[in-house]
Amino acid sequence: MSALISVILPTFNGEKYLAESIDSIIAQSYQKWELIIVNDCSSDSTMNIANQYSVRDKRITVVKNELNLKLPASLNRGFSLSNGEYLTWTSDDNRYKPTAFERMITILENNHDIGFVYADMTVINPDGIPSESAPQPEPDHMPFSNPVGACFMYKRYIYETIGDHDDKLFCAEDYDYWFRIYLKHKMVHIHENLYEYRVHSNTLTSLMNHLTEKSCFNVIKKYLEITPGIDKNIRARVVARKLRIYILRRYWALAIRTALYGLRVGGTTFLASASLIVYRIWVDIFKKYILANPS
Repeated sequence: MSALISVILPTFNGEKYLAESIDSIIAQSYQKWELIIVNDCSSDSTMNIANQYSVRDKRITVVKNELNLKLPASLNRGFSLSNGEYLTWTSDDNRYKPTAFERMITILENNHDIGFVYADMTVINPDGIPSESAPQPEPDHMPFSNPVGACFMYKRYIYETIGDHDDKLFCAEDYDYWFRIYLKHKMVHIHENLYEYRVHSNTLTSLMNHLTEKSCFNVIKKYLEITPGIDKNIRARVVARKLRIYILRRYWALAIRTALYGLRVGGTTFLASASLIVYRIWVDIFKKYILANPS
């Protein structure tokens, strides 16, 4: 195989783990790749680290956004500069396992009808120690939640037909993009663990959990109406269930915060009584959205 793989690595203040992410790409058993690092106005030493790698390895290119564009727009810029026949992107705190590129490109090269592949992952802690395996669902799970995960690769014609990531869907830009691919092209799940996904306090999904939930809910609503083979009643139940989960999580978080810190109303902080009020609201919500609608 001699096809070029383009890897986009968007980063913002990623100095802590960036070198590990880049090293995992350099260590790949498949060596014909280019890495485009998109520095999204980092204020730490991210740019210096990236430049050091680009000097040592001519396959690595570093570009800097003049404004903080956020993840979707940074991905779009990176892919617009890519030359590869196969495309992927990764995060500045995660790591590929050594055979990831080789396994994914082999399946894509040998199966002309397959446009997109994704693999299972290992969850690692901030120190890089594995904590659990993360097998991914099958592609047909797409209408209900994001099955893809963080280890994937696709053919260039996918990018040329699907277009850019939606920069208005920050924190769900990947789910939206996979859903668009799912509706038009064949996706295959590789049942092999090829990636290490790091969980820590500064992970984007940890920092933006509320926004991620809301954005993913909007993606589901957006595409369920046009997903073939899904009955209208199933669509309604899926949307209702996602809405229930979203509302319950919000009220549960409010109940916990109130129990710990009280509820501030009109300059006065209410403690025990406020906790009781919020608890009763929680019970009412539970009865309305769960007990009355078990499906």
